[in-house]
Amino acid sequence: MSLHSPAFKKIVICCDGTWNKPEVAMNSKRYRPTNVLRIARAVSNVDEQFHHQIIYYDSGIGTDGGLGHRLIGGLTGYGLSARIMKAYRFVCHNYVEGDVLYFFGFSRGAYTVRALAGMIGAVGLLHANDLHHLPTAFRYYNTHPKQRPSLPFAKAFIASHHTRSVRIKFLGVWDTVGALGIPIPYLRPFTKKWVGFFNTELGSHVEHGYHALAIDERRRPFKPNLWSRYEQSPGSATKDVCQVWFPGSHSDVGGGADDTTLSDESLLWMVNRAVQCGLHFPDHFRTDLDKTHRRESSKPQNSLSLPYKGLILIGVFPHKRIIGNRRAVERLYERTPSTSPILRNLPHRLSAPLEPVINEMIHESAFQKYVACEISAQGSCYQPPNLANAINSLPVFREKYYRTRSHIRKALNLKGQVLSQQQTEDCRVLDFSPHGGAKLQMSEPANRIGQTFILNIDDPEYRGKDYRGQVAWQSKYSLGLKFLSETGKSNDDPLRVPQ
Repeated sequence: MSLHSPAFKKIVICCDGTWNKPEVAMNSKRYRPTNVLRIARAVSNVDEQFHHQIIYYDSGIGTDGGLGHRLIGGLTGYGLSARIMKAYRFVCHNYVEGDVLYFFGFSRGAYTVRALAGMIGAVGLLHANDLHHLPTAFRYYNTHPKQRPSLPFAKAFIASHHTRSVRIKFLGVWDTVGALGIPIPYLRPFTKKWVGFFNTELGSHVEHGYHALAIDERRRPFKPNLWSRYEQSPGSATKDVCQVWFPGSHSDVGGGADDTTLSDESLLWMVNRAVQCGLHFPDHFRTDLDKTHRRESSKPQNSLSLPYKGLILIGVFPHKRIIGNRRAVERLYERTPSTSPILRNLPHRLSAPLEPVINEMIHESAFQKYVACEISAQGSCYQPPNLANAINSLPVFREKYYRTRSHIRKALNLKGQVLSQQQTEDCRVLDFSPHGGAKLQMSEPANRIGQTFILNIDDPEYRGKDYRGQVAWQSKYSLGLKFLSETGKSNDDPLRVPQ
């Protein structure tokens, strides 16, 4: 095989947000390319080893058909199923064994690629000559997992149609909007029937998941859909998950705003993650982004335009996004009367407890703006109230430290215990590398820096193994444990607490 006949290619799927259409003249006031569109246009045709990189771009819901069709799609999410299947067909037609998959999405486009990843995890990848079974496969995926075994076609489909089990190398999304149906409390239950069930949690077949989130978005229909759990299975591919909060509103983070200073920050962050996972961009693209994001940061735009303010009249109130401690919100619900106006600024009451979010972090740009405000009151001040508690409890994502991490961490979100000669404490293991260390969330704040612990993880894959490490950093409830030795410490270790 010649140098110019590489053994595999890279397939890049890009799905844009609602009403984001690329075919607008550059001199038009409406021309505001999103970060997804900029990614699609910037990816090189081949990488440095001559592997082809092919692009699929979808302009998003609400960009096709007449005005009525565009409005219905944009307001309700109608048409999402067709877009998932269209992207799925593209992957089926182009994928051969050994190819590498990269998914990008913004807003409802982020929801689309996450649903696409969920479908691939649920039914695999059909061969191109079996695509006449796609409606059946999609119906299987679009049914809640608890109800799938009862479907008359479920066993027949799984047994008779050989699909390909594939892994997704990279899943990068900006501000996933999961709201489907008309954003009016009394009408949403009816319109959600149009779109069905979509599993957008992180599957074990996804190797790297990255999520950029907007701190300052207040529109309730734009409630973000964070990863709160992912499938645990033997041989899980998931190695790295980051969900990072950036300053700005929805379009400040995902792109499309008049001023791109803030969106350039999150775009550069995502491009750096994709490059680390093997995707190739022209050198000048990253260099130009690195220059522009160093400009003096602008203020987040106010996304509460007049139409969204009008929704208040029908009970759709603005709200502050929850960052960090979700248990505090649950406690507030428990002690606040249902008629209180305080609840207007909070997410809708949930039928189940809010789940811990996987690997939630604050980007250094938001941290620096917040701290600068505390040091000096001159000029504009950036201290959003929903960031006040999180600034001391969540770790800060710092680019230079992340790039130099020598061991890839695997996101876990599992129960665990840390043991010392003095006591045993419960914790949650948020991410983990057997040779590097772990990030833990503790139940109580305390100064533990420099202390040595034994970590036990409550999961069959790790049970019976002890991980000895030293606390390298701490941010209130979160701490970083750096392992001092290999795994599998014996029970006679001097730091082992007698049972």
